[in-house]
Amino acid sequence: MLSMHKEVRSHTANFWTDLEGVTTPTTFRQLRDKGKQAAGLAADPALAPFVSAASKSTRSLDEALAWDEAAFKGFVRALAGPVDRLSALLKVYERYAPGYRDLTERIARTDRLIDQIVYKLYGLTDDEIAIVEGRTA
Repeated sequence: MLSMHKEVRSHTANFWTDLEGVTTPTTFRQLRDKGKQAAGLAADPALAPFVSAASKSTRSLDEALAWDEAAFKGFVRALAGPVDRLSALLKVYERYAPGYRDLTERIARTDRLIDQIVYKLYGLTDDEIAIVEGRTA
């Protein structure tokens, strides 16, 4: 699990390095240093499937590597407005998105497996698991 998280951090660092190479310094700072609340992003139909309208968490552009291209572009516009050389920026996205998605999906599957093992070890019922996971039984 630690190695997968380390791999995500390395992958993300490489994404930012390549993104810096295809954007202006101003645009790069806007993309790197700004975030948007998920609730605000949910108003954009392209972003809505990837964020929760009820969430107050701030999302950053590297998280959008797990999203589809339309959502990534929408998030770029939300952070920086119109962007020169958008096609170059999208090539960076296309290079890193598949690997990022694969890594984050593997981490999520591993997390779910660990949860199931813990539930079994503690002998939790379906109702107790629902409570732990914050859903109704």
